[in-house]
Amino acid sequence: MKIYQSHINISNRENMPLMGPGNYRVRDGVVWTKAIEINATRHCNLFCRGCSHLSPLEEHSELQSEEIKSNLSLLSNFLKAETVRIVGGEPLLHSDLHSLICAVRESEIAERICLVTNGIMLDRADEKILSLLDEVQVSLYPLTEQMTSRIYKNMEKAEAICKKMKVLQYSSFRESVASNITEDTSLCRRIYETCQIAHVWRCITVDQGFLYRCPQSMALMRTDGLEGKENDRLKIKTINKIDDVLYFLENNSPLESCAKCLGSAGNVFEHEQVNKESWISSLPRKPEAGVDYEFMKQLEKNAREDNNCMKIRKTEDNNHE
Repeated sequence: MKIYQSHINISNRENMPLMGPGNYRVRDGVVWTKAIEINATRHCNLFCRGCSHLSPLEEHSELQSEEIKSNLSLLSNFLKAETVRIVGGEPLLHSDLHSLICAVRESEIAERICLVTNGIMLDRADEKILSLLDEVQVSLYPLTEQMTSRIYKNMEKAEAICKKMKVLQYSSFRESVASNITEDTSLCRRIYETCQIAHVWRCITVDQGFLYRCPQSMALMRTDGLEGKENDRLKIKTINKIDDVLYFLENNSPLESCAKCLGSAGNVFEHEQVNKESWISSLPRKPEAGVDYEFMKQLEKNAREDNNCMKIRKTEDNNHE
């Protein structure tokens, strides 16, 4: 199966959707997509089993404002998005989130900026920070009554300033990665071709001077010693023309990281908080043991099939001037 069609004339791409499946939009000599993600921090204040960003395995680290401004500014000559999504880890753990948001804005790679948080530390986002954002998305997980109450109180305060607040409620996750790689190349290809993260939602990620097609490939590059497998990422400084970006994003070949990833087709399990040791021990031994084969078949028929893990609880647009 070919996810992307090759040799499409650039002039015929102007009205293509900003989300997949299908080839990318090209307009005014630039590739366009719905969103680009940056990880403000790699670590998190939660230990969600199944975290696709592998935050429970990450050391405490945060994105440098000048670095991301430089990378996004350079990338904006070839790739633009409607929105930059500041994610994590937990982005509100960043020591100077205000400067980071300003750096993203100054890069001019997108008109909108969205902060994605679990909401526990939303009270750290003062008016100075919230007024710079176009949207705040709260990922609401099944937590203790005390923590949930705190999140709702934080949201009430933030809504008075936010231009838009969206709540995404998660009751379950899908397995995201396995402990070991698969040698089954056909399974690896099926995982890649049914991956909504890369091809439908297009969770394109910028990190440390590189462009990634999905956050899992970025996380596995760091935690699993895939630094030598350069076909999983594109060095931003080496981009000379939009063809370089299109060739990277519209590649029909699986990534090296796909051999250890479950894409969108992992088995469903109830959300829970675990420690680092339990997080590691709970992983499927190999992708074969973690795949929901029936759901994979549904994805092969319909790439936009609902994964039954998330629902939008509430969307507020406060219509701020």
